[in-house]
Amino acid sequence: MALIGLVASAAHAAEPAARSLRLLVGFAPGGAADVVARLIGPPLAERLGQSVIIDNRAGAGGVLAAAALARAGSDGQTLLLSSSGPLVVSPYIMNTLGYDVARDLQAVSLAVRFTNVVVVPAGAPMQTLADYLRTARSRSGGLTFATSGVGSTGHLAGELLRQRAGVPLTHVAYRGGGPAMTDVLGGQVDSMIATISTALPHVQSGRLRALAVTSARRVAALPGVPTVDESGFAGFDATNWFAFLVSAEVPLATARTLSAALVDVLSAPPVREGLAHHGMEAWPTSMAEARAWIDRESRQWARVVREAGIRAE
Repeated sequence: MALIGLVASAAHAAEPAARSLRLLVGFAPGGAADVVARLIGPPLAERLGQSVIIDNRAGAGGVLAAAALARAGSDGQTLLLSSSGPLVVSPYIMNTLGYDVARDLQAVSLAVRFTNVVVVPAGAPMQTLADYLRTARSRSGGLTFATSGVGSTGHLAGELLRQRAGVPLTHVAYRGGGPAMTDVLGGQVDSMIATISTALPHVQSGRLRALAVTSARRVAALPGVPTVDESGFAGFDATNWFAFLVSAEVPLATARTLSAALVDVLSAPPVREGLAHHGMEAWPTSMAEARAWIDRESRQWARVVREAGIRAE
């Protein structure tokens, strides 16, 4: 078994190159998760001495990919890049997942953290978040906002904004940030609460206008864009993050080997710089730190989900 071979005797050293590590991504190509996977894939392959195949398994806000990991078995040849949605939100909004996060999955490292940004097409009349909310109040039916899926941080951020501003905002869920962005640019949806990596190229090209970021602090990639907090909603913070996980059946020694490889890759300057170019911060952690963070986020978002009454569609 390839990853076991990395920590076994030299007699097994030739085995890893004969097999490929499958990196499951729970969202369609073009979104933030896909960006991370394609930046991480090549240096991870070099570090492990085996090829890494990116497998986009879009659907149900990342749940399908997480369920596939839970069935992957014990050989350590399948890795998942997942987000807060399937790990800490979907368990509270879906009746059937096909996996239990605590029982079936084990985190090997956090991956990145980054903000969402509220964007509208460049031709829209709204110049600020205040304009956006006034338009929502005045327009029959309010405004629509797209996200990468039900239970995504973008969705939760939109629900929080809707609640706190008291305006009609209607969520439109997509199977990933890429397809959602296509419809926003095409005018099929009024706005989007997008990951910064998905929105940034279009903001920079002038096709989109950024109104506010959802993190507690401004971000270096968009220094002139205020936070939702600064725009009148004190304490507002909805930060995205991704984590790497393997099946709970994978032996601890194999999981630790993969964790060490990921920490090395995420700590490398070229990877950190590549992620920063897309508005993301590399976040390598130990297995214990990753698990503690996921547990903390689960408790926090459970309350938000209950108050918003969010259920899977």
